[in-house]
Parts: sequence; C-alpha cells; structure tokens
Amino acid sequence: MKKNWLEGKIVKASPEVAKKRGEAYAERLASGEQQHARGMLGKKHSAEFCADQSRRERQRVQDGTHHFQKKKTQKQLTAASRRLIERVKFAPNSIYSHAKRGYRDDLGRIFFRSRWEANYARYLNLLIVQGHILRWEFEVDTFWFEKIRRGVRSYTPDFKVYGIDGSVWYEEVKGWMDKKSATKLKRMAKYHPSVTVRVVDEKAYKEIAKKLSSVIPLWEK
Repeated sequence: MKKNWLEGKIVKASPEVAKKRGEAYAERLASGEQQHARGMLGKKHSAEFCADQSRRERQRVQDGTHHFQKKKTQKQLTAASRRLIERVKFAPNSIYSHAKRGYRDDLGRIFFRSRWEANYARYLNLLIVQGHILRWEFEVDTFWFEKIRRGVRSYTPDFKVYGIDGSVWYEEVKGWMDKKSATKLKRMAKYHPSVTVRVVDEKAYKEIAKKLSSVIPLWEK
C-alpha cells in the first residue's frame, strides 16, 4: 500500500467522494447486502480478553517496548508538528477561528492566522529596509520538550529573526496569553535556555501600530 501511494497509484479521495462512499456503505449494511467487516457489528470483546490485553500493554510499557515509547527522529517529530499546525489553521472551532487567516499578496506564500501576525511581518520588513535586522522567517523551527510525556510537548515560535550582527532570536506575537501559550514559554525557558524568545504582547503591538501603521503599506486595522 505504501509503495502504491508513493508511486501515485493510490490517491486521496475528495471529501465529497468520501462522504458518498460512506453513505453507500451504510446503505448496504442496513439492507443486509453487505456484512460489517469481519462480522463484528454489535459484538464486544469479553472481559477476560480486555483484562489480558491491558496486562500485555502494561508489560510492554515496563519492558520499554511499547510503540508509544519508541523514540522518533527529529524529522518525524517536525513533520508531525507541521501536520498539527495545518489542522489548527483550518479548524473551524480553533482559537484562531475569528481571526483573519490566510495569505497576503504582499507577504508571499505564508499563511498567517491573524492580522496581527501579518502586520508584524510588515513591521519586520520595515526593520529590514531601515537596516536594523537582516531577515526573518515564519514558523520554521520547532522545539521539543523531550522529558515531557503529556500535554504541551513542543513549541513553534512565530518569527525567527536574524540580526545584522549575526545573532538569531525568536519573536512571538501574543495579544492574549492563554494558559497553553504560557506553558510553552515556561518550558522553552527550562528546556532550551540558550534560545531567546521575545514576546510581542498587546501593549507592544499597539505601540508599534500607533507609531507606524500610517507609514507601513497595507497595514490591516
């Protein structure tokens, strides 16, 4: 299956096609034309099987052979983080659901989740023109908290900024500091103390907007 997928012989169905297939499958099950996979519809595992399965899972954890304990490569972790970010971008009920998400013509193929992020990118472009910084990148690095097994296990800062003196730091545009974001920053300070993260809070952002929004092209209000 993996080989066929890589060779392009298997393609992902569109949401519309997948929905139609599901409806047709449900109709065949209801009519009795088709049986549920392996004939398991309505059946449950016995209490003995569940207890034995639980015992085996605990033993794997004790032995260190459980699949959740296998250490993933940095490439796998980064890829997983990217997939999560993409899901959050388009999730209708995410914390970004009321923000103006999308691409901006003047900022290239970068997906911003809010006007604030887009405006801050424009502010950084102004700093480049003025010679204060060399360049910036958006959400390019993910930092992992290796010792954390539950909850917040990684953090992807908004902007990676390159100074003209060769220094590098990160900037996070955060108008509202929710509990999860605060945890990320605390764990960054603990597990990656050598990495500098500067938080652009509501006060700092509004100060920039007050002074420069009228001179920065395409500033979104």
